[in-house]
Amino acid sequence: MTRSTIMTAALLALGAGGSLAQTPPALQCYREARAEMGQCIDQAKTVCEATYQGAFIQCFQPDPSCAIGCQDRENECEAAPRARQTECQQACDNTAKNASQTCRNRPDPTNCNIRVRLRKLKCDQRCVRGTAPALQRCGQLFNACLIRCAGG
Repeated sequence: MTRSTIMTAALLALGAGGSLAQTPPALQCYREARAEMGQCIDQAKTVCEATYQGAFIQCFQPDPSCAIGCQDRENECEAAPRARQTECQQACDNTAKNASQTCRNRPDPTNCNIRVRLRKLKCDQRCVRGTAPALQRCGQLFNACLIRCAGG
């Protein structure tokens, strides 16, 4: 085999999977199982939210319009902080992806990637802490609104 053939094969392998070795079947199975678990959790969350919404409305019968108004105001209140949090976390993701790519060229890519993940975690936590006061205020306003609806 010529040197250029070896280099071409190596580059193709790196482009396809990130390493020369193919993913072992057990790890591929695990990745698929995790993906299925995530889908299951998403489906369960949707069912639980629908169940909660039905029960919530029943709590404020015969006229749930006041409580529904509280929910609407809470959603409006939370929209901007949640958007800021999502934008912030997307910036963390982008920074981590770029940093992880530079780890490939480092002498110790494993430790480099561990440090990248730790920095991403800390970045995500800053995003959450940055929006927490606004979201807590929305929750407090929602609770006060429900108390008024309940006649309390």
